[in-house]
Amino acid sequence: MNNYYYKKYLKYKTKYINMSVFAYDFDGVIHKLMSKTQPIDADHRGPDNELLRINKDDFSFLKIHLFKKTIEDIKRAQRRRIKVKIISANYNEYKKAIFDLLNSIDGIKINIDDIHMRVSPKDMKLRELKVSKFLDDSCYNIRTLHKAKKIGRLPQLKHLIWTIPEYEEFYDIDLNEELLLGKDKNWFDKAREGSLKGVQLIKN
Repeated sequence: MNNYYYKKYLKYKTKYINMSVFAYDFDGVIHKLMSKTQPIDADHRGPDNELLRINKDDFSFLKIHLFKKTIEDIKRAQRRRIKVKIISANYNEYKKAIFDLLNSIDGIKINIDDIHMRVSPKDMKLRELKVSKFLDDSCYNIRTLHKAKKIGRLPQLKHLIWTIPEYEEFYDIDLNEELLLGKDKNWFDKAREGSLKGVQLIKN
């Protein structure tokens, strides 16, 4: 490639990367400590709120419950200078503890202003922040965002990822296909075996 055009390509690539915004839910995405009272295939799941409330000023106990695949994804994004946000429906009182937890992890640095709490539904916040990639464990949230993308409300969104914290798995959601997540009979088993339309396991 001509040196002049290669430099232009690198400049464009850097500008594109710097415009990217990756956002992550907290419960079921950053950590795996979910409520044992809810089935794994529930439409919307919650964390062990009793433990969170008891430890609301110090989330260091969650370090042994971190979703390692997510943590590595955030580290890779930050190495590429991609902006990282946390978008959670959980309580504002947990914001400082989340900030401290994330910044205690080697290779991650996040500003407290990039942690957004009490966000539900999430489509308007994703639009406001121009999020290009979002991860959530809630089937309901994934369906809501998939619909918002299809009707043109989330033009910046390029990648939507559904997570299963218990298995530490990421699933890519096809933004152009019909989505049966949480709807079809035996949908959860079908998703994990690779036969649910619009849902594909990310293997690496």
